[in-house]
Amino acid sequence: MKSRYQPVAVIDIGSNSVRLVIYEGPWRHASALHNEKAICAIGRNMVSTGHLDQEGTDYAIETLKRFRSLCDGYGVKDFGAVATAAARDAINGKEFVRDAEKALGQPIRILSGEDEAKMAAEGTLAGIPSADGLVADLGGGSLDMVKVKDGKTGAATTLPFGPLRLMDLSDGNLNKARNAVEKGLDKSDFAGGLKGRALYAVGGIWRALAHVDMEQQSYPLRVLHHYIIPAKRAIQLCRVVAGLGRKTLEKMHAVPKRRAEALPYGALVMEEMIHAFGLKDVVISAYGLREGVLVPLPRLDLRARRHAPPRARRARLPRPRQERARARAARGGRDAGRRVRRAAARCACPRRAPRPDPAGPPSSPGFSRRWPSARVGARQAERRRCDRDSPRFPLPSRARRSCLSGPIARARPGRCLRRLRRAVVRPW
Repeated sequence: MKSRYQPVAVIDIGSNSVRLVIYEGPWRHASALHNEKAICAIGRNMVSTGHLDQEGTDYAIETLKRFRSLCDGYGVKDFGAVATAAARDAINGKEFVRDAEKALGQPIRILSGEDEAKMAAEGTLAGIPSADGLVADLGGGSLDMVKVKDGKTGAATTLPFGPLRLMDLSDGNLNKARNAVEKGLDKSDFAGGLKGRALYAVGGIWRALAHVDMEQQSYPLRVLHHYIIPAKRAIQLCRVVAGLGRKTLEKMHAVPKRRAEALPYGALVMEEMIHAFGLKDVVISAYGLREGVLVPLPRLDLRARRHAPPRARRARLPRPRQERARARAARGGRDAGRRVRRAAARCACPRRAPRPDPAGPPSSPGFSRRWPSARVGARQAERRRCDRDSPRFPLPSRARRSCLSGPIARARPGRCLRRLRRAVVRPW
């Protein structure tokens, strides 16, 4: 039997983390079958040395080998593997990508800054189609920004304000990093038309920041997607987080330990963006680059189904169980037509089983000539069997079990007793 799943894998090799997401199929809102991340930090100290971190690249290669085994286990046929700022800007970036392709067994695409920003915006629009404002994806090595409105992407730009790069550039001095971000945002001609609109924040650093706000506000749901933080509260939160040390952040339950070092730098970038662009709200998006990579992947046979009429679009192919029932009906046998109808109902197939001829053979050899119709014949057969099994309860044994047990009986026992009384009192 062919599975309805057509697993596709998206692998994102970033400056700070390497992530694998296996989706159930190549469609826009596919559910994730597997989601795994490893904090490798291949872009650490890249500004001062110009090379990727050796320890981080070794860990990334081992992680990609594990991802390859996982994809083989899920039967993945389509891959979308991308590498971002660190592999793009480092001197030994291409060499690392070649080693990564050997470990993964698949080609890896090195995204430009604009392509990375556009894909992050497409992924955000997949999760928030009504987004109107600025989509900003904060990675370990870069800040990618795209304007969005009416479901479309606009101008895009990328700035070297990733937390790992800021840490290396400022030698661990937050004030120096803040001055660099402030000057860079002032020089970029990107603030036009953004005043009073929303910032759609993408990236693990900003998601960790939203977790801190959720805990502070005692938010009842642990759902990050479309979580809204007003600009005034976001500025206060960023100032508090930026003033905390690494050890203090590691003690907080909402902050992952491996994000604690970079979280203050992500907070100051958000604060400076709100001030520079005059943004109204911060909206957290769980969708981003990976969903943007998923959207252009091959749709297989879905394009043909999209243009089919609605009934054909909902239809499913006949299942082997129904085919076997039809074969038994063709060979003959008692109650063969009823088996066909039951198999069709179980499989939810749009092709209904043929209605038996009241005359009996040859079109429906399973029914006797004395039965006026298939429905009456099935009812009489059930009545005979139930009277023989249990004269007190003229219900099929399966119906008795469903009345006396199961979720309905546990939730509303009085209703099940009334059903039994009606079944006993009412004649067939």
